[in-house]
Amino acid sequence: MFVVNTIFATEKSTTLFTVGKYANSPTGNYANNLSLSRVLKIPGADELEISISGSIEKDCSKRNRTCDYLAIYDGEDHEIKRYMGEINNKKLLVRGDNIRVVFKSDGKTTKKGVIVRVFKRLPANIFKEIKEKLVVATNNVLKQGTSTIYTKIIRSTNKFKGLQNKIDTIQNLDLVIDEVTDALIEVSQIYQEISSMNDAIMATHQKEFKTIETLKYDTVYHSKKLEAKKKIYLTRIHEAEKKLQKTDDNFEKQKQQFSINGYKSVINSLYAQQVIWKKFYEAQETLAINLKLYSQKISLLLHLLKISSQIYEQSANIALLRKSSILDLKDLTNLSELQDITNEIEEIEEEIREQLEHIRDTKL
Repeated sequence: MFVVNTIFATEKSTTLFTVGKYANSPTGNYANNLSLSRVLKIPGADELEISISGSIEKDCSKRNRTCDYLAIYDGEDHEIKRYMGEINNKKLLVRGDNIRVVFKSDGKTTKKGVIVRVFKRLPANIFKEIKEKLVVATNNVLKQGTSTIYTKIIRSTNKFKGLQNKIDTIQNLDLVIDEVTDALIEVSQIYQEISSMNDAIMATHQKEFKTIETLKYDTVYHSKKLEAKKKIYLTRIHEAEKKLQKTDDNFEKQKQQFSINGYKSVINSLYAQQVIWKKFYEAQETLAINLKLYSQKISLLLHLLKISSQIYEQSANIALLRKSSILDLKDLTNLSELQDITNEIEEIEEEIREQLEHIRDTKL
């Protein structure tokens, strides 16, 4: 059973929980054998930001005994997070308008205690945070070694073009056999190195795609919350209109009319926010499609480099490309395929960056 310590923990505040030093404990620490529970609530909040600081006995589970801890539960009484040891201004986001804070201490070591604060998260702040996370996730997809890949591919293709020009004009092909062989081996190694990045790049892409899907879900969630609020205010308007029709008191009529006008103003504001959230979701949808197409093109490019690496390596082994083999160099290089894919990737990347700029400029 949970009890409230009337000396060393806050009682009255619905947005603050303190224990030990933060509740003015004479010893500077919390007491032994505490079992505290308190609901912190901000009515009407869609989401809460929890700030936690302090010091609790460190995790002692290895010693097989009960330890001191702070636990945070959401409005449905699911444990969200449990804390022990040093807590340096930890932040936690919880949907709903309330949380339950539980603090327990055993009969041994004590520390200075904790302070827990809850704040209402404003829609504009939530919108801004989703935007920032979306930009970070997108940039993580774009920066996965692609600039390095482009540089190495361009350097390799330029090397091949230079060698092909030399082959086309030279009389004695034996003079360039070693140079061509060395170039094929070098490019084969470069392409193999690049293609070996495929698994790591694709893993990062998939991770960020999951993040983007979560952000899309959050966007839909907050848009639906706005629709729910609109329904509440429409009900209030209906109730106020009924009261307005029934009363003959001028003062009461004036009150109800003020209420109706105010509720309508709130609904207009909610509708305007809904429009922005909807457009934001549509922008996320388009961005997600382009990012997945971009990822597919990157995967295709890496596959082409892997195959090309094997071709070049085997070609270099064929009698050091003696004369007749050198004449096939132009067909061997696959320059057009590489150029086409890199051009497509760069075009998609440019479109994605333009979409990001548009999203950055969107405000609630």
